[in-house]
Amino acid sequence: MSDRDERGLQLVSDESTQRKSPGRATRTLEWLKQPKDRLQGRTAHASVWAVALRFSDRGLLMIRTIVLARLLTPEDFGVMGVAVLTLTLVETLSKTGFRSALIQRRDEVDKYLDVAWTVELLRSIFLAGVMVLAAPWIARFFGTPEATGVVRVVAITFVLEGIQNIGTMYFEKDLEFHKRFVLLGGNTLVNLVVSIVAAVMMRSVWALVIGSLAGSLYTTVASYWLHPHRPRLAWRRQRAGELFSYGRWVFLSSILRYVNLNLDDIIVGRVLGVDALGRYRVAYNVSQAPATELSVVVGSVMFPAFSAVQDRPAALRRGFDATLQLVAVFSTPIAIGIVVLGPAFVSVVLGEQWVAISTTLQLLGIWGLLRAVGASTGPLFMALGRPRTNTLLLGIEGVLVAATLYPLVNSWGTEGAAFSTIIGAVVTVPLAVRLCCNLVGYRLRTFLVTVSLPLLASGVAAAAFYGMEAAGVEAGDSLAAFLADGFVFALVYGAVSALFELVGWYRLRTIVGGALRSGDGSVVEG
Repeated sequence: MSDRDERGLQLVSDESTQRKSPGRATRTLEWLKQPKDRLQGRTAHASVWAVALRFSDRGLLMIRTIVLARLLTPEDFGVMGVAVLTLTLVETLSKTGFRSALIQRRDEVDKYLDVAWTVELLRSIFLAGVMVLAAPWIARFFGTPEATGVVRVVAITFVLEGIQNIGTMYFEKDLEFHKRFVLLGGNTLVNLVVSIVAAVMMRSVWALVIGSLAGSLYTTVASYWLHPHRPRLAWRRQRAGELFSYGRWVFLSSILRYVNLNLDDIIVGRVLGVDALGRYRVAYNVSQAPATELSVVVGSVMFPAFSAVQDRPAALRRGFDATLQLVAVFSTPIAIGIVVLGPAFVSVVLGEQWVAISTTLQLLGIWGLLRAVGASTGPLFMALGRPRTNTLLLGIEGVLVAATLYPLVNSWGTEGAAFSTIIGAVVTVPLAVRLCCNLVGYRLRTFLVTVSLPLLASGVAAAAFYGMEAAGVEAGDSLAAFLADGFVFALVYGAVSALFELVGWYRLRTIVGGALRSGDGSVVEG
């Protein structure tokens, strides 16, 4: 055989091998569609899709807020805020916690699905009726008669949610977050498109209402397309009781979480009026969206993942450490960035009519960082079958917020409301972290080092920004200048983080940790 023939055979062989062996892009696409069976692989796969879902979801909502802020008035957002507050309150006061109970259970849960769906359906129909009947009273409470019709129409959301396929619970339990992406991401996209089109045509609060209902309708239809389970009416008292024994603490936690997250809205709307409520809600949406999104993503993934290894302390310890590192590295610079760049963002992006929310936005950015760290502890409590602990912590926070909110709002308006939320978080977040450290044998010193390094890098970036201002470089008064300011902040944070990486995160954690006193003798396995 000649050399030419041998080379020809080799080329044919190489081409055949390339056809048989998929490329990296193909393998990545296959992995995104379906991960391997190992828990670690499924958790990583779910994390990727959860991040994609949350950031695309909040990105679309941010676009929606910015566009609609130009088309609608603060009063429109305030009226819709009244409806959303009512919807959330009524739903929270009747939350069963069955979904969380199904996810946390390690045994087969198919036999519980129809019972859970039946309870949720009846509950939703009842809640819709309550909301329709209570609408006039709610409108009078906020001094906004036009909210009556809005509240009644938004009540349809309850019925749509009750009809949704309970089988989609498996998307969380089995860490199939690529299906959740289609289910929930589609909701946000439909809401965005319909709301903007309706706002252009109507220029009223009804654009927000129509968009919300369109998104809920999509989710209901898609739930039956994505999962084969077909629920039916069924009742088994014993099975419902088993679910409720866990779900009752989820129910109480939901009520307290509602108080912590919405009492400020209620007091602002009642004391300062619907216009102030609209401004406060926009400040809240802008400030909380980036800083807390990653922690929410991590929580949604780690609850089922922690539940799967709830009897393996070493695995729980490693998972908790990884969760804290991830939240600290990404949430810290975003939260500090909101504090530094918030006023320019309001002026340049939202418009001059929203300038009054600048300080409120900055304060809520600080709360967002505390909330992000605190949200990392909840999944661990829930997975270990300790929802009561989570409930007690939320209760402490609720008492602190309730005690300080009214006098602070009376004295300082929306800034006082934001400061009240900070007070509650400053007390409860360290307590929650300490309890989690004790549960899994995690060093408190390691936690302090983990959060201090990103905070240091963010502080250097903030100092660089304010140094530019002191040197006479104007803060962003145009979109290009604002983007340049943001780029400088991100560049400095990235450079400092890269320096830390060059030195070695592990070495830095050891050096900084040596300067702190150890909280206990336990170690982090990793």
